[in-house]
Amino acid sequence: MARRSRRRFINLLGFQGSALATSVSRLAQCVFLVFFVYRHEQRRTAGDAIGAEQQPQGGRRHHGAAAGRGGGAKGGEGGDVYEGNNDDDDDAEEQRGLLEMQPMGARAARGGHGAARGGGGGGGASSSGASPGSGVGGSHGQPHGHGGQEPRLPVSSASPGEGSGGAGGGGSAPAPAPSAAVTVARQPSWLEPAPMQREGSTSKMLGGAGKPGALGGGIVRGAAGVWRHVVSATRPALLKRFLALALPGAFMMAFEAASFDVTTVMAGHLGPATTAAHSAILSMIGLSFVSLPFAIATAATIRVGNLVGAGRPHAANKCGTLAVGAAGAFMALVAVNLLIFRYAIGRVFSDDPEVVSIMAGIAPYAALLQVSDGLMGSSSGVLRGVGKQALMLVFNFVGFWPCGVGLGYFLCFHAGLGIHGVWIGIASGVTTTGVMTLVTMFRLDWEGEARLAQVRARDHHEEDSRAAEG
Repeated sequence: MARRSRRRFINLLGFQGSALATSVSRLAQCVFLVFFVYRHEQRRTAGDAIGAEQQPQGGRRHHGAAAGRGGGAKGGEGGDVYEGNNDDDDDAEEQRGLLEMQPMGARAARGGHGAARGGGGGGGASSSGASPGSGVGGSHGQPHGHGGQEPRLPVSSASPGEGSGGAGGGGSAPAPAPSAAVTVARQPSWLEPAPMQREGSTSKMLGGAGKPGALGGGIVRGAAGVWRHVVSATRPALLKRFLALALPGAFMMAFEAASFDVTTVMAGHLGPATTAAHSAILSMIGLSFVSLPFAIATAATIRVGNLVGAGRPHAANKCGTLAVGAAGAFMALVAVNLLIFRYAIGRVFSDDPEVVSIMAGIAPYAALLQVSDGLMGSSSGVLRGVGKQALMLVFNFVGFWPCGVGLGYFLCFHAGLGIHGVWIGIASGVTTTGVMTLVTMFRLDWEGEARLAQVRARDHHEEDSRAAEG
C-alpha cells in the first residue's frame, strides 16, 4: 500500500518532482549557511569584545633587541624578541606576524627554547625563562631552535632608540634593565579595530544576553547594534571598495556560465540525441570540476589573500603553485578515466546507442577541457586572492566568448563539424583562458602585491576610523 502511494505521488509530480527536490535542497542549504554564518559572527564578535577589554594573553616582547644578519644585513631598529607561545605552527606564526611587521632590514628574532640569537655577536634581550642579556651571538642571526625564517615585508615605522645592528655583523643592542617592566606586544594602529568596534563590553555586543530580566532590553539593544552595523557597512566609501571587487567578480562568473548555456542552445539545433549527449557530458565535467578543483580554488583565494595581507609573499606564491598543481593533477586523472571509459560512461546516462556513440565521440575534447579547466579554475582562485577580479573579467570574456562560443558556432554551423565543432570551441575557450591566467599568476610580483595589500589595509583602516569617529 505504501509503495503504491509513493508511485502515485511520483507519477503525479513527474519531472517536477526532481525540480522540487532540487529547490528544497537549495533552500535547506541556504538556511544552514545563514545559521552557521550567524553563529560564527556571534562568536567572533564576542571574542573581539573580550580581546579589546583584556591584555593580550599570547606572547610578550622585550623592546631593544636587535635581530641582525651576518653578511651585510642591517640590524632592525625596533626589532623585538618575541616571548612565549613557543610553537612552530604556521597559523600561530601568522597570528604573530601581524604584530612583528618591522621596517625594511629588520627581522624579528622569535624566542624559542628560552633564548634568541642576535646577529654578529650582539647580545639580545631575554626570552621567557632566560635572564636579561642572555642572548647568544650567532654568525647568521637565526632564531634559536628554528631554521631561516621567511622575512615579512615592512609595514610599521621604526621606533627610535630601540637598538641597531651594523652592516656585515657586529651590531649590538642594549639589553633592558632587570627592573624594566615587560611591555605588551605592540600592534600598528591601522591593525586595531575601529573606535566603534572597540566600544562596549561583551554584554553590549551580545545585546545584553545573560542578564536576568533584560530580554526585552537586550532585543532592543541587539536590533540597534545590527542597525549601526548596517549603516556602517553601507557607507559610500566601503560600498565602493566592495563593488570594485564584487561587480567584476560577478560578471566574470556570468561570462563563464553563460558561455556553456549558449553551447547547449547550439546543440539543441542538432537534434534530441545530440542535445542529450551534450548535456550529459556537461553534467559530468561540471561534477568533476566542483568536486575538487573548485574547492581548491576557493581555498587558494582565502589562503593567498591571508598570506599576502600578512606580508608573506613567498608563502603565498608556494600556496598558489600547490593549488594549481593539485587541481591540474586531479583533472588529468579524470581526463584519463574519461578517455578509457567513454563508452561505459555513455551507457550510464542513456540506453540509446546514438547518444552513447555521440558521447564517446566528443569525450576527447571533454578530456582536454578537464585538464585546462582544472588549471584555469585554480589559477583564477589565486588571482582572485590578490584582487585581480577586473583582469579575470577580461580574460573570461576573451577566452569564453570569441575563442569559445564564437569559434564553436563557426565550426558547428559554417564548417559543418556539428557537435564536434561546438566542443572544439568549448575546449579552445577554456584552454585560452587557462593559459592567460597561468601566465599572469606566474608573472606576479608577489612582494609588490603584499606591499600594496598592506598599504590598502592601512588606508582603509584610517578611513574607517575617521568615519566611525565622525
